[in-house]
Amino acid sequence: MEFAAILNRAVAREGREKYRRFVSQYIDALALSGTETVLDLACGTGGFARALAMRPGFKGSITAIDNSVELIRMARQLAYKEGVDGLINFSAAQLHRLGHPSGTFDVVVVHTLLSNDVDPALVLAEARRTLRPGQKLVLFHGDWRGCAAR
Repeated sequence: MEFAAILNRAVAREGREKYRRFVSQYIDALALSGTETVLDLACGTGGFARALAMRPGFKGSITAIDNSVELIRMARQLAYKEGVDGLINFSAAQLHRLGHPSGTFDVVVVHTLLSNDVDPALVLAEARRTLRPGQKLVLFHGDWRGCAAR
């Protein structure tokens, strides 16, 4: 599938009410206090990060990283459009070597990465390294096709 088609599908999916409800319920289930430092790893177009930034009472920090410059560019545009661009630090980086010190984040969220990376074990090891001891590493591997249907 052409990259532009993948990008358009992701943006369309995030605009659907079904997707927004799912992400809201997903954030509820995380039971965050609202002050955590959160890493959204392999953030794509930033749907999770933006939804978290828009949550009433969330005062923590969000770092959203993807290895695709194009996806990060779109994530920044969407965050700007939704008025949360100043609340999320987006960056394009190698997911196997993030450059953040060990124990930086309270929560690391990894969505739909396991089948999309050549070495998911390395990414997960890096996610674990950047997590503060005893905190939350959240893995979600979903089939988004139902959310992308027309």
